[in-house]
Amino acid sequence: MSQIFKQKEVLINPKLFSPNSPPKKMIYNENGPAKILLDNNTIISGSCLHCPDTPCMKYKEEELINDTFMSFPQDNVSNVCPTEAITLDADSGAPTIDPNRCIACGICASRCPSGAIYFKTFGEKEQPQEVFAVINNDSSESFEICTQQDTSKTIEHIEENKILLESLPKEGLFIKEEDRIFDVIYSKMMSLKVDAQFPNLLTRNLLIQTGTSCAIRRKGDVNLRMDGVLGPPGTEAGVLEVELASMGILDSPRNMLDNIAVLNSRYNIKSKTLTPLIVSMSLANSRTEYYRVIRDIKNILNIKINTLTIGALFILIWNNKTFDFSNTSFYLDSENLSLRNMLEDIIGRKVLISEAFLSILETSK
Repeated sequence: MSQIFKQKEVLINPKLFSPNSPPKKMIYNENGPAKILLDNNTIISGSCLHCPDTPCMKYKEEELINDTFMSFPQDNVSNVCPTEAITLDADSGAPTIDPNRCIACGICASRCPSGAIYFKTFGEKEQPQEVFAVINNDSSESFEICTQQDTSKTIEHIEENKILLESLPKEGLFIKEEDRIFDVIYSKMMSLKVDAQFPNLLTRNLLIQTGTSCAIRRKGDVNLRMDGVLGPPGTEAGVLEVELASMGILDSPRNMLDNIAVLNSRYNIKSKTLTPLIVSMSLANSRTEYYRVIRDIKNILNIKINTLTIGALFILIWNNKTFDFSNTSFYLDSENLSLRNMLEDIIGRKVLISEAFLSILETSK
């Protein structure tokens, strides 16, 4: 007799946040969950709420809508984690993170309302072997598993918890952006087995979390060349070219011109109102034609193409910062080969990455 195997149902038992004093601030920490400062000056550690809508795992449909390009054939995959490192535990109903797949991008941590997700480094202090996210799931007097039977009231209370916690002033950072940390993360990203859509999905989610609406083309769509489009908030309209391979980035400026022409003809978007953005793993070598082509495009067509690296976006998320292209430019050309000052203006301090390290902020010579 054949047996029918059924997927085990995951039961989520939410936690209720009920402190004995109103919370007034959330402080993020390295190697530990966020500290929530209460009005009576008591400090408690953030703990997973077991949110029914799992914001650390899934985007809501409305979060993926790009109002400028409603007819853009976008990939609606709702995964927050681009490597699928975070899943629901079938026994506890709480999210759990696979350290072997986590690339410490910080996207899930930035979406956790209670500050329960944090990052741990393992190995020597000067040379860690691993960096990955951890979820604090401890219960306390302030974070208790819900036992009441009225589900509708429970969900309503959970939403009130989330709104309250998300509205708190935030301080601190998830990870300090040091060379040794990026060395581990970049090495892991290059060796990890991922889906072909990974570069676009990672970039989309990083941009969403840093304040810009982004839609990416469907996986396997050969009729559309551009990788994605941008919109409000963040910019009125934009086009995205993603190239994580070191050689592929050299073709990106010319590909961008094709993208701009398509948007002009199909959506009647004028180039002067468009935000072109190229995202790469590292900045192109200063001796390549990349920056000279970028400069020629600006001088002849008056189009300024922005360039960002995955590492720069990681740093912004680790510091809980967003930006708006209307008042922030990431324009690089043969006369300006560094993102450092632009990033420091946003995070409000010096960036702790060595000059030209992995070409995250500066080009290699």
